[in-house]
Amino acid sequence: MNIILFIVILMTTCNAAAPQAEKVVITADEMQYQTKENISIAKGNARAESGEGALKKILVGDVLTGYFEKKSSETTANSEVTQSKLIKIEAKGNVVLTKGDTLVQADHCIYNIEKENAVCSTTSGKVVKITHLNHQLRGYKIEIDLKTEQYSLLPDSTMKKPRVMALISTDKKSQ
Repeated sequence: MNIILFIVILMTTCNAAAPQAEKVVITADEMQYQTKENISIAKGNARAESGEGALKKILVGDVLTGYFEKKSSETTANSEVTQSKLIKIEAKGNVVLTKGDTLVQADHCIYNIEKENAVCSTTSGKVVKITHLNHQLRGYKIEIDLKTEQYSLLPDSTMKKPRVMALISTDKKSQ
């Protein structure tokens, strides 16, 4: 049975000109929240989704860890209420990150929510793959800016001749 956790990310302060807070929906087979550490851990078929349409972002992994930042505290008559915002999500194991026509496959990925960027890497000796439309890039670490759709592909620096690879389609019909 999937557990669903709705997390509202308070991206801005409350004023009329500020954009609405973005909602992240996280689903998993099991989930825990560790109050002292300000983290949430989703295990088993873990999936985080935010945005809509072409701006929709999906991060999938065996384990997703959400890191929270305390925002403010209010004291009421009987208790103290603390607001927090989700600042980043770390995915481990069978990671897939998608936005629009872009798909990244890796072993490990850290997604910074406010900056809308991610660093994805491999730990198993395999390559990290990024597919955009019908083009594919391969390396051992990928830095991604999801706002500008710019990708930096880095080789495995421990290899004698570190290399990255790009497979670029010239088929005009598929573009």
